[in-house]
Amino acid sequence: MNRLSYLQFKGLQFTIYLFVAILSLSFSPAQAQQIVNGPTQAEQKANGTAQPQQIVNGKYVNGKFAGLSLSEALSQLAEQQTDYAIMFLYNELEDFRITTTIHHATVPEAIRQMIGFYPIRMIVDDTNPEGKKIFVECTHKTDRRLTGTIIDEQSQPVAFANITILNPADSTLLGGGVSNESGYFAIPSTQQDAILKISYIGYKTYWRRCDADSLGIIQLEPLPQTLKGVTVKGDLPKYRMTKSGYMSNVEGTVLADLGTAFDVLEQLPRVQVKDDKVSIIGRTGAPLIYINGRLMRDRNELRQLQSKDIKDIEVITNPGPQYASNVASVIRIRTRRRQGEGFSGSLSHYNRWTVKHTMFDYARLNYRKGNFDVFADFDYTNYYWQVDDHTLAEYTGNQHHINEEHDWTMKDRYQTYRFTTGMNYQIGDNHSVGVRFNEAVNPTEQYHYSNSTTSYLTDGQPSGTIDAHEREAYRSTQPTLDAYYQGRFGQLGVDFNGTWLRKNSEGTTWVEEHSREYGDQTVTTHSESRGTMWAAKLVMTYPFSDHWKTEFGSEFTDSRYTQQHENEEGIVRASDNRINERMIAGFAELEYNRAEWLFSLGARYEHNANDYYEQAILVPEQSRSEHHLLPTFNIVWRHGRWQHRLGMRTLAYRPSYSNLSSAVNYISHFRYQGGNPHLKTQYNYAFEYSLAWQWLNVALEYDYVRNSHTNFTTTYDDTSDLMFSTYMNVPRRGHVKLNISASPHFGPWYPQASIDLHRQFFDYRQFGITENLERLGVILKLNNLLRLPHDWNIRLNYEYSSPHAFQFVRSEPSQRLNFGIDKYFLQKRLLARLYMSDIFRTDHYNIALFNTRYQYSIKEYQQSRYFQLGIVYYFNSTKSKYKGTGAGNAEKNRL
Repeated sequence: MNRLSYLQFKGLQFTIYLFVAILSLSFSPAQAQQIVNGPTQAEQKANGTAQPQQIVNGKYVNGKFAGLSLSEALSQLAEQQTDYAIMFLYNELEDFRITTTIHHATVPEAIRQMIGFYPIRMIVDDTNPEGKKIFVECTHKTDRRLTGTIIDEQSQPVAFANITILNPADSTLLGGGVSNESGYFAIPSTQQDAILKISYIGYKTYWRRCDADSLGIIQLEPLPQTLKGVTVKGDLPKYRMTKSGYMSNVEGTVLADLGTAFDVLEQLPRVQVKDDKVSIIGRTGAPLIYINGRLMRDRNELRQLQSKDIKDIEVITNPGPQYASNVASVIRIRTRRRQGEGFSGSLSHYNRWTVKHTMFDYARLNYRKGNFDVFADFDYTNYYWQVDDHTLAEYTGNQHHINEEHDWTMKDRYQTYRFTTGMNYQIGDNHSVGVRFNEAVNPTEQYHYSNSTTSYLTDGQPSGTIDAHEREAYRSTQPTLDAYYQGRFGQLGVDFNGTWLRKNSEGTTWVEEHSREYGDQTVTTHSESRGTMWAAKLVMTYPFSDHWKTEFGSEFTDSRYTQQHENEEGIVRASDNRINERMIAGFAELEYNRAEWLFSLGARYEHNANDYYEQAILVPEQSRSEHHLLPTFNIVWRHGRWQHRLGMRTLAYRPSYSNLSSAVNYISHFRYQGGNPHLKTQYNYAFEYSLAWQWLNVALEYDYVRNSHTNFTTTYDDTSDLMFSTYMNVPRRGHVKLNISASPHFGPWYPQASIDLHRQFFDYRQFGITENLERLGVILKLNNLLRLPHDWNIRLNYEYSSPHAFQFVRSEPSQRLNFGIDKYFLQKRLLARLYMSDIFRTDHYNIALFNTRYQYSIKEYQQSRYFQLGIVYYFNSTKSKYKGTGAGNAEKNRL
């Protein structure tokens, strides 16, 4: 049979199936009295509609039914026993799905248990001389039924919830029912337009206007319980497995009283917060953080977000195809829905003391009227940062062997004003639009100062000392404009985001070197960079049924990046390069969620093309065009209190623009630094298995990395002793990680402990390195929260990192102990905070870098020990309705 004939045959077969289906649905209630047997078990198995099991043992029924239709269950029961002939209309009972366990029941008892609260009648006729018969029929003869599945805040099924169908015209009762053990319900309804009401003790009543048969998954919202004037609060946070990570509820738990979003994140498994920087243990790079669907651009937002306003947080360690190919982790924060109109907001002031004083001020304002919402945020930062380090380096140049000892202190003081404004408008119940503008401004040029003393040995003999004084002045601007639309057309959900971003920066660096042996010199470098990006992202969702849904869409970015670099004295060569890059991506994911199982399978296709120019001339050998097909899948099994997940994702890391730059920067008398225009894309193939039980979480991962981006130092040319630090690709590398986290509860003490084991595997000896770079690393984290009466919270957090290796770098041990006290006043509208970081000044940055001709070790301290006092005042409670997620989020980081 040729291909055309085969397609014609399949089309005819589909037409016959469709005709039979329409014919079966056309039976009238009168015809339904001619009750017939359903299809046999063999026929069901052939059609793939059932998974038969042996449920009849002698005269008794024993078995577990999970999400099976009543028609399928009755068919199995009819075939496996001969005492009763079970008569029913198959199509009439197919929408009624059952989840129940039957133990040692007779056939009539088993059928009664299957029917449960459904509007179904059973008649037993045991007087017929031809044999006993059981008749099963629906008491409400309608062609339309409202179906759905009810879950709680932990995504667990809600059994025995009351469902009521009301007339929208006068609220009269049209029908009702009860959900079964899997949360599923099927209620006959003759009216196309109706109001659905769901009530369940301990949860807010759910209302919904419905004009479709399938209502999908409905999640109920917990209702705070008050008993005799005492509010029940402060339960343990509950973690539940999602298809790509885990979800932690915050509302109604001890996490809600911690203070800010930073404090909540610090208590979550696998999340690390250090010096206001958030990371996921075992994941490359910082995670993308979304607040109510909007990408967070300024980490100060986490300090402003009050913990009691957070509903839940999802930590995604295996992002789906809707995220860019280089996104290794995501954190999604959802806040509680707030009602009310008028002005609301918060005012914050923080003082921090290290070597010198640092100050943070924040103001958040929001005005809401009806469906219109306008907001404005203002931040001011006066920041001081100091780094002290001691380094040892060993060079093997083309002429000499050089040892270097370097003592360096850098001081950084800058001021930044950041302004954000935007508006949102809710159009009915199904559509919303919004726009957001953000700009950060440096009022004056910012300055970096550093002083250093470097001593050299050449071939084992003292050869000189250089005293260097460095000053850098720079200015930068980065306006960003975001717009979004979210809507629903029937069951099709649409989410569109557009972003425009421009980043301009310029700076001048002066390095003055004084040396009796090497002479005095001044190195003046001026650099300018400009980047512009346009991006758009469209995501659509559509549920095929109660259990199947799909998410698909596309993303587009167009970015232009230029960099000019020149040295007045001509010590390093000037550069003028430009990169124009375009990316277009399409993605799709199919998800199946039923009873205890959740499956998702997806893929992302990316096409990237860039043109590389030097001195406005196209360089073909450095321009590139790449295609990436990146699959992902997840399997989740939730059984009782145990949850399991197996997932895989492919990631592609394109080099940043600075890593591709041909510019050469002056670092010291013997060392330069620059990018590599020939750097290839890095691919990560990540596999992860996770399990969770109540307060215990375990994750085992393996990463296979191809073309790993690695910093490498070699000689600058073929004759001198100059070293050049750049980037290269390591062909292959492996990484194994194991994380175990526990969050038990002992009275007012809420500890959170985790241990992370990790080890890399790669052939570093091919690069001439003899040092062991496959050490097993250990990260130990122990957080302690003590809740005291009258709204006092005390926190004591400890973290230890053992010696370990990553790529060509070996890290030495470090540890940190932090302490904090929080107190609420004025019915939790005023928060006073005291915090001490790195109390014993033990969090040092100690590493050693091993290359063929270059070895380097550094002991650095970045003033992580500080004392901080803060006060936050919250007024009113209205939250911004902004729902945008932004577009081109990965490209922003590259710019």
